[in-house]
Order: sequence, then structure tokens, then C-alpha cells
Amino acid sequence: MDNKLRDKRTWVKGILLDCPLDKPMPDCPGNILRGLSLAEFVRVVNNMSERKLDAIITYHETCMSEREGKTGIATAAETTD
Repeated sequence: MDNKLRDKRTWVKGILLDCPLDKPMPDCPGNILRGLSLAEFVRVVNNMSERKLDAIITYHETCMSEREGKTGIATAAETTD
């Protein structure tokens, strides 16, 4: 496995294991996986295609962007000015 794919799997495991904003949206792709045992969770993510990993990462980025805007959470760019 190349480093890029490994990094995507690691990132997806982190964002799906526990929602970074504490309360996942009802359509979050991690909701089903969060009910699995840790071993099964890891197995499922490790077997995801790169296309599926990319879709989850895109969902996460969009969700975070939309929710940060609605909640007033400062982004890194806003705090460095």
C-alpha cells in the first residue's frame, strides 16, 4: 500500500471513529460504522476502495465547512490574521 492511500485510511479512521464536532449529522457515513467493534471497524475501513475513502473525506470537509460557518467556530485562517 502506498503512503497516500495509507494516510487516507488513517484519516478516515479518525474522522469516522468519533465525530470531530461531537454530534454527527444523521447522514454521516460514519454512523453505521461507529456501532461496529473496533476490529470490524478497522477491517471495513482497510478494505474500502480509494474512491470510497475520497468520498468520505469530501463529505467530511463539506460537513465541517458548513457546520463551522453555522456555529461560528473560527477556522485556522481566521485565527491567524
